[in-house]
Amino acid sequence: MEHTLNRCQERFLRYRSALQRLSEAILEYEDATDENSIIKSMMRDSIIKRFEFTFELAWKVMKDYAEYNGYEGMANSPRNAIRLALQMGIITETAWMSMLESRNTMAHVYDEEEADSVMDDLMRYHNLFVAFEQSLTKSLYPGQQ
Repeated sequence: MEHTLNRCQERFLRYRSALQRLSEAILEYEDATDENSIIKSMMRDSIIKRFEFTFELAWKVMKDYAEYNGYEGMANSPRNAIRLALQMGIITETAWMSMLESRNTMAHVYDEEEADSVMDDLMRYHNLFVAFEQSLTKSLYPGQQ
C-alpha cells in the first residue's frame, strides 16, 4: 500500500511540473502578438504537445490513485481511469471525456483545423487540470494546500 502511495505521489509531482509548464506556455501564447504567424503556430503546436504530456500524466495519476484506493487493475486505460476518478470524486466534470477525445485526435491525426479546435478548448481543459491538481493535493497531502 505504501509503495502504491509513493508511486502516486511521485507521478503527481511530475504531473504538477507538466501542468506548470503548460500554464507558462499558455500565458506566453496569450501575450504573443499575431504579427509573426509562424512563431504563433509553433507556440500553438508546443502547447498542444504539452497538453498531451499533461493529459498522459493526469490519467496515470488517476490510475495510481485508484490502485492506492483498492481498485487494482480497474483503471487500465484513460477512459476507465477517468470513470473511476469521477466515481471517487477526485474529478467532477465529465468534460474529461471530451479532453480524452481531443488528446486522441491530436496524438493520431494532426491537421491545422483540429489544432485550432483544441486550442479553443484548451482553457477549459486547463481549468480541469488545475481543479484536478487541487483535488488530489487535498487527498494526497491533507492539511497542505
